[in-house]
Amino acid sequence: MTQVTKTTTTPLRRLALHSTTTCSAAASAYGKCILATYTDVQKDSCKEAFDKFGQCMREAVSFVRSLACTSPHTFHVFR
Repeated sequence: MTQVTKTTTTPLRRLALHSTTTCSAAASAYGKCILATYTDVQKDSCKEAFDKFGQCMREAVSFVRSLACTSPHTFHVFR
């Protein structure tokens, strides 16, 4: 019996790859803000950095969804 390997990537893997390559700068900026203010936490102290990171992640999810909708190997339904 031969073993068949799956060569298609899952939507989660595509999201992880896309978000780590495109959102690394925003994630780093948010992380640095958190690190700089963790001893004196105040509401919205890192809101701008968080918003930029969140927007980048939303765009990454949108990108991955668009790939999934055009892929002939798509088995998952996004809602």
